[in-house]
Amino acid sequence: MVRIISCRTYEEFLVAFEQVESGDQVIIVNAAHCSVEEFRSAMRAARGLIGDFDGTFHIGNQWADVREMISPVFLAEAERELRAYLEGDTVRTDRDDIRFLLNSVGRLVGSGIHTEDFLTAARGRNPREGTAELINSFGDPLKFGDHVCVVSFGLYDYIDFWFHTLAGSRRSLVTVMALRLKWAGDGLLDGCDVGTVVTDGNKGYMADVFRAQHKLEPDETVVVGDAPTDFQMMHPDNIGVLVVPHFDPEKDREKYRNNGLPKLWPRVSAVLVSDSLMPLARLRSGK
Repeated sequence: MVRIISCRTYEEFLVAFEQVESGDQVIIVNAAHCSVEEFRSAMRAARGLIGDFDGTFHIGNQWADVREMISPVFLAEAERELRAYLEGDTVRTDRDDIRFLLNSVGRLVGSGIHTEDFLTAARGRNPREGTAELINSFGDPLKFGDHVCVVSFGLYDYIDFWFHTLAGSRRSLVTVMALRLKWAGDGLLDGCDVGTVVTDGNKGYMADVFRAQHKLEPDETVVVGDAPTDFQMMHPDNIGVLVVPHFDPEKDREKYRNNGLPKLWPRVSAVLVSDSLMPLARLRSGK
């Protein structure tokens, strides 16, 4: 059973948020943006979906999975960089993010990674409940077209394999915007296409590109994210939904998210407090 409540200020939101018990499914609508009924109507009418990957559709962390693929000689270095990225008190720049990505790709190249390694790492990894249902609700070409996009500070190849294992033939519904690796046959020998890098600084730009490609207005687009890194994608006119799960296997990510709540609340239409995306999928069907 999903409970939908309305709060106007961040202070009201905090009171409501702190009263949510583990296992509850609650949508807290930001009344400064819309009423509960307006939120329901907007969710039903939306034509496009833009989402973050790690922590939103993917419960885990792709970088932890990538770390499992690399040679043991790189593990200490990879662990140190991953911890620094997830540390909520660390101020990162776009340059830091790009360095993280390129260093990670360099370790993959040095480890002699193949496409099968990516498929194995991504296969069956931690989809958030309701992910397929929410994506497929935007997948009727006669009504919406294929208007689903994932924008990620991550690796296109991992995410692409992950969606293939999740959705099978429905994978064609999803456009992935993330750093693309360069392959020679099935071996990773040529690094990456640096022109496809996605960081905090250009996530919003990537979302704007996708909307323009599909002729979507901001108020026709649901944007789903789980952290301050998704702030730039949440245009004030979007139907912005912040996902706050009860359980997050990445404790540093949970800390980072909670620290960012004051900044995110004014930007979103609603906060979904749940381990599942099914409440959003059900709203799409008018339930």
